[in-house]
Amino acid sequence: MMFSKARRLGQYAFLAVLSNILWTVSAQEMEWACSQRDSQRTGRTPRVVFSTQPFLAWEVQTSGSIYGSPVILSASQTNISNKDIIGVTTSNGKRVKTFQANGVLKWERATAGSCWGGAACSLDGNNGTLFAADGDGFVYAWNLANGALKWSFQNTTSTVSDERRFLADLTPLGTNGVMAGDWTGGSYPNMNGKLYNITGGAVVATRSLFWMDGATTRSEYAGSPVTLSSDGQSAYYVLRSKGNRVRLACFDPQTGQDRWVHEHNPKISSSNLQMAGVTLDEANGRVFFCANFHNLKGSLLYSVTTDSVLRPYFPIEIPTSYCEPALSPDGQTLYVTTLTSAVLAINADTAEIEWAYLTGAEAVRGSAVVDGEGKILFGDAAGVLHCLRPDGTVLWKYQGDGTGIACSPAITDSGDVIYGTTAGQLRRLTRSPIVIPYVPGASAAMIDGVLSPGEWDGALAIPLEATSPLTNPGWNPLDGDAVYPADCSAVVYVMHDGENLYVGFDITDDDICADWQVTHSPVNCAVWNDDCTEVFIDGDLDRDNTEAAAGSPAGDRDWREGCVPHFGIYNNAYFNKSQYDNIDRYGSEWWAATTTQTQKIYTEYKFAFSGIDTVDGENGYAPIRPGALFGFNALLNDDDGDGDREDQIALHGGDTLNTCYKTQHDWAPALLAPLDSPTPTPTPTPSMTPAPTSPDTACEAPPAKARMDIACAARFRGK
Repeated sequence: MMFSKARRLGQYAFLAVLSNILWTVSAQEMEWACSQRDSQRTGRTPRVVFSTQPFLAWEVQTSGSIYGSPVILSASQTNISNKDIIGVTTSNGKRVKTFQANGVLKWERATAGSCWGGAACSLDGNNGTLFAADGDGFVYAWNLANGALKWSFQNTTSTVSDERRFLADLTPLGTNGVMAGDWTGGSYPNMNGKLYNITGGAVVATRSLFWMDGATTRSEYAGSPVTLSSDGQSAYYVLRSKGNRVRLACFDPQTGQDRWVHEHNPKISSSNLQMAGVTLDEANGRVFFCANFHNLKGSLLYSVTTDSVLRPYFPIEIPTSYCEPALSPDGQTLYVTTLTSAVLAINADTAEIEWAYLTGAEAVRGSAVVDGEGKILFGDAAGVLHCLRPDGTVLWKYQGDGTGIACSPAITDSGDVIYGTTAGQLRRLTRSPIVIPYVPGASAAMIDGVLSPGEWDGALAIPLEATSPLTNPGWNPLDGDAVYPADCSAVVYVMHDGENLYVGFDITDDDICADWQVTHSPVNCAVWNDDCTEVFIDGDLDRDNTEAAAGSPAGDRDWREGCVPHFGIYNNAYFNKSQYDNIDRYGSEWWAATTTQTQKIYTEYKFAFSGIDTVDGENGYAPIRPGALFGFNALLNDDDGDGDREDQIALHGGDTLNTCYKTQHDWAPALLAPLDSPTPTPTPTPSMTPAPTSPDTACEAPPAKARMDIACAARFRGK
């Protein structure tokens, strides 16, 4: 986010690898480290945002305006308690707050001054660090997991707080440092603004912002963030000027020494030139930035190579903009937000405007961000969050309460969107709920592992495959690898009859295997190591990842709220009886059965509503009823005969750490259609299970590597 001193505080998929894309989400980086996601301020992420109409997962009040983008701890953390911690600064609230993935406050800390710029975060081993700066000249570093203060730094360049304050967004540097710029400006040397490398609480280097105005040495203030190369060796900053000169500096952040300064005279008379932050396109060796001639109500969009050469066709005139241009996935298009309410798509090579989208709002203050499919997201001054297709047409909009959005949004690993408002609301948007139809005849379904003709008519059919394994639905939580449909895929059917939830799987699998079940005890067997299915239910929709996880706190171990049954092809069920005590409910509150044919697996589940609790904690209980929302996920495990599963396919996932069973905030919301909803038109299932043969011999001990056509009768059946 960039500030003007004149106004002070005025307002397939990821697998289709493009040759010039260098950005990924590694195991050692944040999911959203700073405004515009990364220190190059590209605004783009490989994560894929949902295409359905948004659903408000939660909203919290932070008690202060939010002008800086939220930051998100990487989902690739091995410590699940640190997954998806969301950090945000509040301006006049003088607070920095962090939230768990379900919107529950994790910790908050007071700051000496107001926090106008966005926070930053970095990774140190398994511990994340959250950085923030305030208007009283302090920079802070906290342990992101527990809020412990690691260090603080106070700017003492001036006794006047207004002249030592930090207002622009921070940029993370290494594992324990940030780049920041202070607000000191005016006559040199009494007031000399600086850019700082602050690491471990100490100043490592500074870059003075003074400049020569004829024979007079002048200084300026830092109103926009520093941009860093991915190796942390080069920093970029556009120097603000009182004359009609544009100066882009590239300097060494470890020494503060300039590598080069590019100066350009646009030959436009202006007495007040405002500069926005720099976007670094490392793959193509170029940077982009906006120079705003404030008194003329217009801007110039520049592009300079990383060796200081002005690129052909640039600069071009655009409406007033303080944004950092966001890059398309292939780096060939820029997305520029403006204070005239327009959002522009500009060709990064020819500088031609490809399209313009008018929001209808007074302005778009924050920058745009881009997902892995090229969808463009941004908020406007009327409080509307927009999601556009790459061609500029509207995919969806989310209308809040009319409170303005001044910061750029952030995108989580699962493709959810998090953003703040000037009234202090922090919101998480997720995909529209899966509407599970009410099918009065569903009770006729025999839970025998045979998807008999007519039994599943009217059910919602959801294709489940992982050809795009980091996109929902069809995420591969195990390793993120692609799984081709013939190897493992399914159609998942869901419906309810007013008293029970029914889930059916029609699975295609070219190598049906149960070698783990053959070599281990069949009682409470770890069936997930073989071909099997899993169904996850979060009855109270609190997205709490402790209810179904080891180490759940006392008083919060109600198994019904974190129901995670695993059911194997030998009709073996898994539950940790000592922790959840719900294996005894198999056959009384839930039922399942499986049969197999050549390269086909069929599994049916039934869950009694009486076994799905909607009250948080162990002490309360209320069964789920039609019309209720709850968390829902369905998974396939694929074993091709190596003693363990090779892949996993989830209806919804968010990381590649095999944590789907305890990351309820990544599960899809689902709605049980009310009983008075229209009866769905019967949709016959595309393939039905042949009647099983020789069911009594199907459960005999198979070969060590089970490649078979079997039909295994369920030990428990329900109607």
